[in-house]
Amino acid sequence: MNVWKTIRTASRVTPHLACFLALWGLSGTAAQSQFAVTGAALSADPTSYNGPCPGVIKFNGKIAANGQGTVKYQFIRSDGGVGAVQTLVFTGPGSKPVSTTWTLGGPSLPEFAGWEAIKILSPNPMESNHADFKLVCANTTKPQRTKQADITSKRGIKVGNKFAAWGGTLKLDKTDVYLESNGNYAFNISYDVVNAGSVNAGPFANRFRSDMGTLITQQTAVSVNASSAEQINTQGYLPQGDHMYKMSLDDGNVVAESNEGNNTFSVRIIFNP
Repeated sequence: MNVWKTIRTASRVTPHLACFLALWGLSGTAAQSQFAVTGAALSADPTSYNGPCPGVIKFNGKIAANGQGTVKYQFIRSDGGVGAVQTLVFTGPGSKPVSTTWTLGGPSLPEFAGWEAIKILSPNPMESNHADFKLVCANTTKPQRTKQADITSKRGIKVGNKFAAWGGTLKLDKTDVYLESNGNYAFNISYDVVNAGSVNAGPFANRFRSDMGTLITQQTAVSVNASSAEQINTQGYLPQGDHMYKMSLDDGNVVAESNEGNNTFSVRIIFNP
């Protein structure tokens, strides 16, 4: 046996084998160290909600990875909603917490059953379990409105023998005059006062004025029961010519009303004796 030949042959083979084994070892190490997400889980809190709406469902979860790297993920929902892309930076193997919320429920959505999940985008696609939940909006008592009066007028005004709805025009002549004194003309005036509210109203004052600021007539102690109407009959002197007049119900706003915007009315009166 040639011992040197054997040794030389072994010496030639050994470097190649060592190189192969080294490359195989590096390849195995690279495969083992490839960064990846190894798990993702999510849970809903609460899983069953029964209360005032909108309600808030909280979701808490974890994403686990096998080493150092960056994970991109987003939350997805059963209604098709997709959250913004978010990132987690891992400095080594382990897990990191993630969380989100879902606010929902109301008159148009009194009940809802759904889920939310984590969707891993990179380094490797993955989807967590579906965190299921159910929401039921509880019946809530609406706050009771304070009962109030609501003073207004529905029909209009009658002067002399002529009637007009509020916003209309009255054309008067001497046949409508109730009393003439030293060139001044007095008329019978009649109008309705309605309390559309749920409590009695009064006493309060109504005043009827011309566009010149002249007070034509006033009633200072008017009272109207809830859901009732009163017809006010009075007299007043009107100037000659074409003028605008304003009726102010509850002049001074002494009555608390549910609607303060329906207390004033106008009418145009043309009087040529």
